Amino acid sequence: MYPSYSPWQTPTYSNVAYQLLAYALENISGKNFSTILNDRVIKPLNLSRTFYDTPPDKYGVIPGSPKDTYWGVSLGQASP
Repeated sequence: MYPSYSPWQTPTYSNVAYQLLAYALENISGKNFSTILNDRVIKPLNLSRTFYDTPPDKYGVIPGSPKDTYWGVSLGQASP
């Protein structure tokens, strides 16, 4: 697949790049990414409604029931 933009033209979001960054951080630190995210970002900033995994249903606006939607879906290693 060709790049969306030529190099050095504009920043572009990439799920794959973030996944590679997570793997690198895990390898360097010896900790899993969710622990790193919680310890280095979520807790220091006091983000009380930011989650790596699926948050409790009470924090979402879920159209229908959670079982009928993708609210609780897991993408495994590709989860955010």
